[in-house]
Amino acid sequence: MVTADEIPFGTSMTLVTRLNGQEMQRATTEMMIHSIARQIAYVSAIAPLQAGDVVVTGTPGGVGARRQPRCG
Repeated sequence: MVTADEIPFGTSMTLVTRLNGQEMQRATTEMMIHSIARQIAYVSAIAPLQAGDVVVTGTPGGVGARRQPRCG
């Protein structure tokens, strides 16, 4: 996790998840349906965001039934 001043809004970021050191998922923020800025704007219109809040956006492809071998 990083602080807001470390997020390079307007540029693509890579999202990577690993399990026991093995890469399970890799995607970029450009692949998201809604930009991070748009998601933060939406959430903050419903509930005020404060320092330390975490916004969870879901997961990129590569999990569950689409994995080989299948996991779910």
